[in-house]
Amino acid sequence: WTNPDLSWNASEYGGVSQIYVSPKRPWTPDILLYNSAEEDDRLGGGTEKYKTQIEIRSNGYNSWLSPAMFKSTCDVNTRYFPFDDQHCTLEFGSWAFDASQLDLQIDDGETGSQKFEKNTEWLLIKFEAKRKSVKYTCCPYPFPSVVLHVHIRRRYYYYLVNLVVPCSLIGVMVLLIFVLPPESGERIGLGITVLMAMAIFQELTSEKLPVESDHTPLLGKYLRS
Repeated sequence: WTNPDLSWNASEYGGVSQIYVSPKRPWTPDILLYNSAEEDDRLGGGTEKYKTQIEIRSNGYNSWLSPAMFKSTCDVNTRYFPFDDQHCTLEFGSWAFDASQLDLQIDDGETGSQKFEKNTEWLLIKFEAKRKSVKYTCCPYPFPSVVLHVHIRRRYYYYLVNLVVPCSLIGVMVLLIFVLPPESGERIGLGITVLMAMAIFQELTSEKLPVESDHTPLLGKYLRS
């Protein structure tokens, strides 16, 4: 951000064009995550914990590259688990300053997808940022915010091998019950074994999924049918 009150003529100070100071000394914007899922999130993302230095340049430009970890809410759709895509948003903005005091703009440089670290469970499909401005009846000026849209896809190979394929084989074993002769004692034992196996896999499926009532996984319907 730019703070004109923190600018100086570098030639008058021995050519010093930039300095590094503690984040407690200069003014910092109260940017936070609107849809945060943290129970105690005073500044958001751990910016209160990681006190990295702020770079202040002679033209008034301030740069604070502080590491942070954010936990946000997301409307999860598990209908096609484990072959599911998820769309999540993170909205950042100021809680106190309106557009007349603090404006948020999207940098035209690098996007977050270029620095995305590979994950063993999720694959990043799309990442985009949009500027949003909302005007409330209480205030004469709108409040700007930046909304990050994240589209991720689950890496399904682990679930395919350890969940989907075994469930399919159990379904085939159900058909074998009707092939065995009625007088065979193995028929009852096989039926009980299949029933217990389906109950175990249903429990494993429920442990891997978040608690939500809007969508029922097709895999869960298959196990209950």
